[in-house]
Amino acid sequence: TIEEVRAWLKDIAKCEKNGRKVLSGSQLQLVKTVVNRVCEEMEDIITGVIDNSREPLRWAMHGGPGTGKTHVVQTYQRGVVRTNIEMEHSC
Repeated sequence: TIEEVRAWLKDIAKCEKNGRKVLSGSQLQLVKTVVNRVCEEMEDIITGVIDNSREPLRWAMHGGPGTGKTHVVQTYQRGVVRTNIEMEHSC
């Protein structure tokens, strides 16, 4: 649900591992942007009203080796994508 996705975002923003934030400030901003769009589109599906005025979300994530690109994608995938897939396919 949208509430679960937003709760995950709130939790991941505070989450620490080994005394460090799981996501840096710029990593968290990217995840927030994607999560907000996902929630908007989930709301469209729920209400049946599609907002065609929104621009497509087009982002590029770049950086040298070890800057956390894969970490960001995997964190998002574990937190949002898998949760929604499990909900859609739970019978």
